[in-house]
Amino acid sequence: MTALKALEGRMRGLPRKVAAPLTVLVQRGLLSPRTAETVLDAGELSDQSQHLLGFAVAVHALEGSGVPVADTLRMAREQGRRINLHWSANRWKAEHERLARAATLRRLAAENEVYDLRLYERFLPKRWPGYLIRTSRRLGMEGLRQRHCVASYHRMVQERLRAFAVVFVNRTRWTVELRVQCNDERPLAITGIRSRYNRAPGPQEREAIHAHLGVALLPLDTVDDEGGAAVAGPHLQNLRRLLPVLREQQIQQLRVLYGGSGGSPRCDGIDYAPGIARARAEAITVPCDRVTSRIVNGRPITDRTLEQLTLPEAVQEIAGQYMSATDVHWDFLVYGGRACMTISTRYGCAELDIETNNPDREEPYYTAIDIETGEET
Repeated sequence: MTALKALEGRMRGLPRKVAAPLTVLVQRGLLSPRTAETVLDAGELSDQSQHLLGFAVAVHALEGSGVPVADTLRMAREQGRRINLHWSANRWKAEHERLARAATLRRLAAENEVYDLRLYERFLPKRWPGYLIRTSRRLGMEGLRQRHCVASYHRMVQERLRAFAVVFVNRTRWTVELRVQCNDERPLAITGIRSRYNRAPGPQEREAIHAHLGVALLPLDTVDDEGGAAVAGPHLQNLRRLLPVLREQQIQQLRVLYGGSGGSPRCDGIDYAPGIARARAEAITVPCDRVTSRIVNGRPITDRTLEQLTLPEAVQEIAGQYMSATDVHWDFLVYGGRACMTISTRYGCAELDIETNNPDREEPYYTAIDIETGEET
């Protein structure tokens, strides 16, 4: 029996008013077999087969917007979970996240691997208000309890590229991501701090967590000894505000491109992965420090004003601040070139890549920082 015949056989079990038009849509190639399978799976998991024709239209819109309907249905079937054909896009995404966490927890609990954390224990205090996550089962439970994606780091912990600690501050549970780095003065770095639902810490909470774990926290306005790229500054503070917003919106990566020469560089576009509509991006707000300069009595004065910016405005403001923190900025304006800032929400890092047409610069400029710590990676 061919796949198409099997599909038509499944559709014959539907109410006639639903089966007939769905069959015609598949036979004419207007509804792909894959989408038809998704629609039929949804009917079986919802007991709402009389509404499947309308759902077939909805699937195109949902998946076109990056909503993982088919994957959600697959996991729902595996876990014996019922679904509702009338769920909104946000509810489909939330259900996918919930099912994915549950699937990861089951897998990690079944493996229950014990992690080798001796490398990290060397640099941690003997006592602090919390503990290291030492098994895959604990890692899965942490992601489920805190409702974040820490369980997806299993392989990195297994390979000792990362470790995770639980730290309690003011009766709040924080999941802290640790990384050992080749730096004698700062061998251990904190590369992520998240509470329930990916909530980011405030300045006092961040300082307390670093102090408990014996990890130095870079101040927000330090620059390197050469006067070059700032390891922290207004762009870092704003990146720390932007990162949890991107995670909340389930944006895995963001890229902003600049080009041009003379005057001010022009923004050539912002790319979100997965993509989001322009109207949605402009409806998202981010608290952001805007930095302006003025001359008072012959001396430059810098002012910072905290404003609520739209997501595109905040991204452009931060990219401009990041470029201004380098010694390449004015080369870029005078000689022309291109620049790209990339933010990865999974790894909690920001990268800046600048190519200038300045004949005295043979190599392009590149830097990457951990957003939580401000340290270059």
